Amino acid sequence: MSVRGSIWCVVVMLGAISSPAGADEAASLQPLSVEEAKIELARLQDLWVARRGEIQSCDIRYRVYYLVPVNPPLTIEQFEQKLDEYGLRTSPERMNEFMAALCPGFTPKKGTRRIVRDGLLARYEVGDDIKIQDAECQLDYSQSNKTITVSNTSGNTTPVPPIDWLREIPPVITVKPEEARLTQIGSTVELQSDTQIVSRGITRPARNEFQFDATSGIPLQRHFYADGKRTESKYQLALTTTSNGVVFPSFSFLVLYSPMQPGFIDRITFTELVDAQFNSLVPEDTFALEKSRGVNVFDTRNGDRMLDLTDAETDDIRLLIHEPVIIEFQPTPIPWQRRAFFIVNGLILIGLGVC
Repeated sequence: MSVRGSIWCVVVMLGAISSPAGADEAASLQPLSVEEAKIELARLQDLWVARRGEIQSCDIRYRVYYLVPVNPPLTIEQFEQKLDEYGLRTSPERMNEFMAALCPGFTPKKGTRRIVRDGLLARYEVGDDIKIQDAECQLDYSQSNKTITVSNTSGNTTPVPPIDWLREIPPVITVKPEEARLTQIGSTVELQSDTQIVSRGITRPARNEFQFDATSGIPLQRHFYADGKRTESKYQLALTTTSNGVVFPSFSFLVLYSPMQPGFIDRITFTELVDAQFNSLVPEDTFALEKSRGVNVFDTRNGDRMLDLTDAETDDIRLLIHEPVIIEFQPTPIPWQRRAFFIVNGLILIGLGVC
């Protein structure tokens, strides 16, 4: 059923992740009452709110792989069968075997990406490039180009990735309990929400299907459907709990399906967690970006200007850019001999003109 606006039709079930309940078990289960559905939905929403607010600071290292499965292309069913075959829903132990089965010749990377956040301060490292961000400005340092570009944090088209990119949690979905159906089957929560999308002025039916870990509220799977066809899936698997109680997936897959071959996988983005620390003290110099010889600093917040930071009292560019010193291009002084030459020649020309 398609519903317009902010009205959601939601079907929620508590179920096992590996397989649906058998026919006899399903027949014996009864949907929860409206009051029970209200309590369960409120519990889930409280979990999502708590998870969103549990991380005040983080230092995360991870790897990203962009994969295109070889021919013949994988189907949705084949991909999920391989997840089960290699036990990846609960453990990352056989991850490399799984990746090699998807893409023969797969080689694990050595380098990592890094995201550090502490309140409104953020640092992002990928390869030789560094991003530093605070509430007002972002600095993009390209070591290969020897340039630092300063831009506004608000509206930046290439910001420091949010934590949600590594651990996706849905926004709180407001639904009427009478529109929800909940059935307790096992240790996970399955939620289906019908909605609509607008493309080129045409409204089309769409649907999200979630499967949550019932204890933490972390989504283990999310599938998006448009016109009845699955177009995108997100898997967050092998959840791990840190010593201070933060729950985080060990790895995730973002799967996009072929628009030309419905039901077949087009490409996969695989993210692997290498190391993470949460709610620990972050050293202040983590968000510093020191001046380097031969590196040009450009401020694009108000046009495109080069900053002269040569005689600044501090080496931290992030602290300097809030009150930048702009290079003033002064004319080169003319020697007195040349000035005298111009004056004499000018007087001669004036005299010739008078005559």
